[in-house]
Amino acid sequence: MEHTKSEKTIELVDRARKLIEKVSETLTEIESLQNDQPTPGADVKRLFHFFAARWSGRYANAYVFSSGKDAGGFKRLLKTMPRPEIERRISNYLDTEEPFLVRHRHPLSLFFSNVNAYGDTPWGGTVARPMGCEHEPPCTTDAEHTARKLQDVRGGRS
Repeated sequence: MEHTKSEKTIELVDRARKLIEKVSETLTEIESLQNDQPTPGADVKRLFHFFAARWSGRYANAYVFSSGKDAGGFKRLLKTMPRPEIERRISNYLDTEEPFLVRHRHPLSLFFSNVNAYGDTPWGGTVARPMGCEHEPPCTTDAEHTARKLQDVRGGRS
């Protein structure tokens, strides 16, 4: 019985964290509107349009987005760096002639998982960490984070 209570508590805490994050996003949007600045949603739309234009310029086709997943990736990046920096990194990514990326036609998902490979942080911001990364220095890709996490677990650290 105690195990079920613990699971339910974890579920409720997780739900509360998601609600707090949603309230925080709403407050950020209100502040943006009050200060006559673009809202996070407007920045996400701009990034969609920017990527689509650059990608179709390279491949002469329209890019097909998976909107929920892709929007979440852009939102995550906007929390750690300004839109112009993300656009610069998108340009660097799409200019890359790495055979794997060319063969797979530069999918947006690979940009998100390797965003740090396409720029530095000259604006003085923090590096975009993979989800859940608390390593110092921070992991630069999801793959690196997974490898370091496994190493931590095997070494007795958590």
